[in-house]
This record gives sequence, C-alpha cells and structure tokens, in this order.
Amino acid sequence: MSKFFDDTMQGLSEAIEIDKGNIPLTERKDMPAPSYYVSDESQKLIDDLIKIHRLK
Repeated sequence: MSKFFDDTMQGLSEAIEIDKGNIPLTERKDMPAPSYYVSDESQKLIDDLIKIHRLK
C-alpha cells in the first residue's frame, strides 16, 4: 500500500482509539494553547496494532 494510505490509516486509528479513551493523552504544560500528545509507550502500542491489522 502507499505511504499516504498507511499514514492516513494510522492517523484514523489513533483518533478512534483516543476518542474511545483507550489511549491517554498527556497535556504539554509549556505551550501557549492547550496541546496534547500521545506518550511514546502508547505510540508503540498504536504502531503494533496497525501492523497486526495489516496482516489480516
């Protein structure tokens, strides 16, 4: 599959899991506006889930 497709699927998968509350967000305190990020540990989980999904 194309890199664009893979990147899009990863972004959608992350958004769905974040929305479900399965992936916690951490707030960055040093930003002028509310900003959040996914921890490195959670990002590895997302990457692993996407790899598993592609194998199906």
